[in-house]
Amino acid sequence: MPQNGSTDEAPAAQQGAEIREPTTSFFTAEEENSSSWRSVAGLWIMTMFSRVLGVLRDILMARFIFGWIMDAFVLGFTIQNLFRRLLGEGALQAVLVPKVVKRLQKADRVAANRLIRGVATRTLVYTGIVSLVVSGALYVSSFFVSGAAPLKLRFMAVMFPYGPLICLSGALVAGLNAYRHFAVPALTPIVMNAALITGLVLLWATGSPVTLVVALVIGAFFEVAVLFPLCRREGISIRPAWNDASGEIKTVFTMLVPVAAAIAVFQVNILADRVIATTMIPGDGAVGTLYLAFRLIHLPLALFGINLATVLLPRLAALHE
Repeated sequence: MPQNGSTDEAPAAQQGAEIREPTTSFFTAEEENSSSWRSVAGLWIMTMFSRVLGVLRDILMARFIFGWIMDAFVLGFTIQNLFRRLLGEGALQAVLVPKVVKRLQKADRVAANRLIRGVATRTLVYTGIVSLVVSGALYVSSFFVSGAAPLKLRFMAVMFPYGPLICLSGALVAGLNAYRHFAVPALTPIVMNAALITGLVLLWATGSPVTLVVALVIGAFFEVAVLFPLCRREGISIRPAWNDASGEIKTVFTMLVPVAAAIAVFQVNILADRVIATTMIPGDGAVGTLYLAFRLIHLPLALFGINLATVLLPRLAALHE
């Protein structure tokens, strides 16, 4: 029999404890909405600055390297960016951010950071292997072609370190976005554009195309490095981690497959367009012209659509039951 009503109240208290879930949000609906728009505005400013640098970079490319160097650079850049879209900031972000947000809602930062760390490690390893194989194939292929093709293929081959680094950056950016950090991750394209502008100026001064590849790799390294202080602040270790005892990392990459397949349709089309341009149109410069036209088309999407989606994804994931 109940004594002093204690046995009736205890289950009720336990049920209440089970119903309530801890959350990382301490804002009202109005504050959440205001915060979202402030984040969008901040991202818009950072993206606009990045695009201004991007226009300057493209002007310098058209002025200094238009021809076979620009064609080779754009093709190699497209191949490496294909990995970034599929395993970096594109598909991976859509899958990883909701998973991390759910763990943060349960106040389990250890599990959230373990997931980010494990996914980042595997992303670096997987893209490193694929990028090395593709670059090796390009280099070997250069011995079986003639004309300007060998130079283009070898130029594209030495760009391979960019791919793994940029995909690692994408995985860390996804994790930081789940923590609702947007400003610092938005610095990464600015860092890359600054590095490429420096490389183009050095190429103009020295006449060596290798300086552009070196600038690309250094830019990718600094894209990762600029994220380290914020990762450390949130407790995200930068040490490699391969163990997946819970199977959660495998789940992320399994879910990644259909998302990556959908994104691949558009990205492979871009690559196919540029391959057709360099093989079917006589002379040099076709790929560079196509690239510059695509940059103009992509500007409004980058300024508005992508920024809004980046900010809203963690919030929508938190609302999903």
